Amino acid sequence: MARHPLRAALFMTCAAVTLAACGKKTPEDLGTPTAAAPVAAGPSLSAVAPKVEYKVSETDPATEIAAGESVTVTPGANILIGENGHGALAWPEFLTNDLYSGTDSLISLSVPERRQAFLDQASGTARYQVAGDGAAEVKVRANWIEVKVASGPADFVISYIPGADPTAWVVMLDGTATVDPVRAEGGGASATTATTVTLRTGEAAAYTATAFTTEGALPKPLGIDPTQVKAWLERLGTGSAKTSIAGVAFRCEIKGDDVGLRDTPSEDAEAGEAIPAGTVVVVTERDDTASWLKVRLLDGTDEGWLPVDALTCLAPPADAPVASEEGVATPTPRPLPTRNPFVVPITTPLPTPTYLGTPSPTPTVALNIKFSADKTRITAGECVNFSWEVENIDAVYFNGKPATGKGSSKECPPTSATYTLRVVLRGGAEEKRSIEVKVVAKDATSTQAVPPTKTIAPPPATNTPVPVPPTATDVPPTSVPPAPATNTPVPATPEPATPEPATPEPATPEPATPEPQPTTP
Repeated sequence: MARHPLRAALFMTCAAVTLAACGKKTPEDLGTPTAAAPVAAGPSLSAVAPKVEYKVSETDPATEIAAGESVTVTPGANILIGENGHGALAWPEFLTNDLYSGTDSLISLSVPERRQAFLDQASGTARYQVAGDGAAEVKVRANWIEVKVASGPADFVISYIPGADPTAWVVMLDGTATVDPVRAEGGGASATTATTVTLRTGEAAAYTATAFTTEGALPKPLGIDPTQVKAWLERLGTGSAKTSIAGVAFRCEIKGDDVGLRDTPSEDAEAGEAIPAGTVVVVTERDDTASWLKVRLLDGTDEGWLPVDALTCLAPPADAPVASEEGVATPTPRPLPTRNPFVVPITTPLPTPTYLGTPSPTPTVALNIKFSADKTRITAGECVNFSWEVENIDAVYFNGKPATGKGSSKECPPTSATYTLRVVLRGGAEEKRSIEVKVVAKDATSTQAVPPTKTIAPPPATNTPVPVPPTATDVPPTSVPPAPATNTPVPATPEPATPEPATPEPATPEPATPEPQPTTP
């Protein structure tokens, strides 16, 4: 792999940082030592499993470390891990760096007393664990990206998958890290102003060398299972892993609501029941052309094939394994880009560190679950509208069916039932919310459903029925011609003292027994 010759010369100078004139004086000429700048402290390098080699600088010959042995290395050292090898760099109480088969890494800066370390990983797979809750400054240059951690604890993995367009995977097992494109002189892909991506516990994303030159190509981080990734790293350390990191961490998200799983990777295959948009699925296999992916629902209830244009994935489809079993050949390796080193001043004293300030705790992702129903007691035949909204999760299931993070469902239960919303959190934990709906029969609720009606009390019972009163507009003012005016008052027949009916009778004299009246000329 081509390297920068100037860089090698600079790191040779860094190795002699205690010399006042950078090699112009011998140790005998130094005289009484002065309290100058501190010497750059290096970590210990251990060989967990062979083959593990290191170089004092990239231009020096390599020295192999026997299994179980360790040496102290200084800034500028280049560590090379052979096939099925496993090495470990350790800065006590600060940083641990496990390097696996095929890894080429270089120490650019090491100031453990200030919790600072810059590393340059050009290939392979490496795990970085930052200890303690304090502020830190850990940067890993991974060719076309730079991963940065500002505080501990943190635990992340960088793994390369070679191919026509190599991919750098970043998996966050714990803590928070940011991923930036590398901006180098000379323009091109590394000179773009792509947006910084933040990864949190249980998230992963993969970046190709050309991702930063394609508009909108930066992948969206998706939730993975940290336990499976850790188990894969253990197999990788013993040489028994037969798949890339994509075999345990590849995730995609359903784009539309009309996507159904198919038994075979073909448009002619019948699609099954539609999966809601936003559902996260596990990728287990791809076809030969990487145009179809075989996926599995997170709860393991169903598995089938989907076209890649129906999915939004955290990595290129070509990274997926070509078969469900481990041991299938990976894409033909291609040379990775030339290492692009950190620009670190190699002078005495060491560069003044950036003030990190008071450590701030790693932000905790808030759990927000809203689950409600418009009613919880219905009559048989009625329906209930459920709605939910959840955030910061991996998957959602309403009554056992995959759902989106924000959704609703209309249910018409024939009998009383309990509806459950199951939420899979990032990291694998689960939360459940339940709502019970009571269903009562129609005859049992009829008297309760009709409110009491206010009525006017009827008149006391009599032997004669109460006549139905005519409409007010049909009754004339009087049924008898008006009596002529006389000086003698006409006695009125007294009415019985009974209450009036709801609608009063017309107020007319009883015509049954009128008395004769004299006619006045």
